[in-house]
Amino acid sequence: MLQSARGSYFEIRDLLTGADAESWWDDLRGERSPVMVLWVVEADLDSSPPVVKLAPKRGGPAEVTLLLEYLHDWGLRVGEEVRFNGIPDSLTRNPFHLILGEGQVWPLRGDVDRGPRPSVSINIEPSEIAVGETATVRWASENAREARLNQGVGKVELSGFRDLAPDTTTTYTVSVRGPGGEATASASVRVRP
Repeated sequence: MLQSARGSYFEIRDLLTGADAESWWDDLRGERSPVMVLWVVEADLDSSPPVVKLAPKRGGPAEVTLLLEYLHDWGLRVGEEVRFNGIPDSLTRNPFHLILGEGQVWPLRGDVDRGPRPSVSINIEPSEIAVGETATVRWASENAREARLNQGVGKVELSGFRDLAPDTTTTYTVSVRGPGGEATASASVRVRP
């Protein structure tokens, strides 16, 4: 379990360079990373997409390249500490360098109003089905700019539904994010043989 935003980067780096690195990479790739904290060492905000390079220490060599999904109006400064997340896209291990797509970044400045924290709810009807039947997964969010549904569904509307037919008992988790942070909610459907 990842302990904190500040510690999670180092935990992920250790997992991706350790004995079970390939297995961890398979688990992380394509899923939104936890929010982490690093230092901006380079920022090309005029490129498409905007690119931010991050390092574990101020002025250190970049270990993460973040391809931003959209650019906030509060800007970024080289040498400042930021929170960020993204979807792991590629990795080199020697030297370690992680590229994250669909990135989002928030400066750790007290003068930035990031707005209200997003919220999300999810439910599944019916909550029990037989193999071959469908269940409707519904979710609704507030103060979010992006929503993702796990189990291979991916990016979804901020509020909506999907009719799904899992083969086994399955937990669906919807994750939303916006300028004010992130939120998740989960619900399960039991599948009878």
